Amino acid sequence: MKVPAYIARPVDGSAPGLPRQLTGKRKREDREGPVHMDVLERLLEVFPAPARVHHSPNEIDLSGRNIARQIAKNRERGTLSGFPDFVVLLPDGMAIFIEVKAPTGGKLSKDQSELRRDLELMGFRYAVVRSVDELDAALRSWGFIT
Repeated sequence: MKVPAYIARPVDGSAPGLPRQLTGKRKREDREGPVHMDVLERLLEVFPAPARVHHSPNEIDLSGRNIARQIAKNRERGTLSGFPDFVVLLPDGMAIFIEVKAPTGGKLSKDQSELRRDLELMGFRYAVVRSVDELDAALRSWGFIT
């Protein structure tokens, strides 16, 4: 007669092979997301058609081995590390680049700093903003708004 095998339940109470219960860690708060959406709304208001506002998604909602595969695939297809959040394509071949950061604590990565330097050396306008007010200040300094 076969004796059923028993699998010990993990200490945290989860079932074997199933996700563990929450360990008390809080979900990371998205402090940049709301600023991002406000900046997008303002860019669309300031730059109507024929201008184009484009967001380049840099975040990948994967984990484990899947994220490494997706990053490699993105790079193979031309994704640049450190590319800014928004590119605004304007008439007469002009473009501006906007990087959005959280209101506090957000800073440019090494790749972002290097790409910013390169874009500015080519004559492009580039701003790092933490609010719509900072976006407006940059747009004002460039003469797009008064």
